[in-house]
Amino acid sequence: MFKANIKEITFYNPMCEIGSSVILNSYIQENSRANSVYTGKIKGYNGLRAQAYAEANGITFESLGESPIPLTTTSATVTTAASASTEPVTTTETTPIDYDLGDVNEDGVVDAKDASTILVAYAKASTGSEDGLTEQQRSVSDVDNDVKVDAKDTSSILAYYAMASTASGDVPSLKEYMTGKTS
Repeated sequence: MFKANIKEITFYNPMCEIGSSVILNSYIQENSRANSVYTGKIKGYNGLRAQAYAEANGITFESLGESPIPLTTTSATVTTAASASTEPVTTTETTPIDYDLGDVNEDGVVDAKDASTILVAYAKASTGSEDGLTEQQRSVSDVDNDVKVDAKDTSSILAYYAMASTASGDVPSLKEYMTGKTS
């Protein structure tokens, strides 16, 4: 069922994953076949996944500016085979800094304190207030990568913390733990 009243979607997580054909709110009839489309606007940070998705799918994109989460920039010298010239070409690739998923208070440990911070933020947002998180905190709080910070993220952190607290031997990172647990 489509929610045709969705006019815009804002992605605050600069590294969100967006599956193909997941943002839809309407049908367009073409040659006796109905095609699903999104007729609204997508907002997100410059040059990142939300913008790429919008542009690839012909959806209006509105920039939120540069990502508040610092990105690293690397350069490489490349010689192209198609050119007889050996002039070096410098290319710049932007990759995200890999913050510790779930470590909302940035103390180096994913624990019940982080889960509590997320739960408080979720409660505030649920009542229409600001959640009190920075963009970076919001990004590392979305542990199930569903583009929202909610009680499911809290539950996942608590389950991970219980496992990590009782495990013997190597403990996976929360990111590794969550692999396969998200849809």
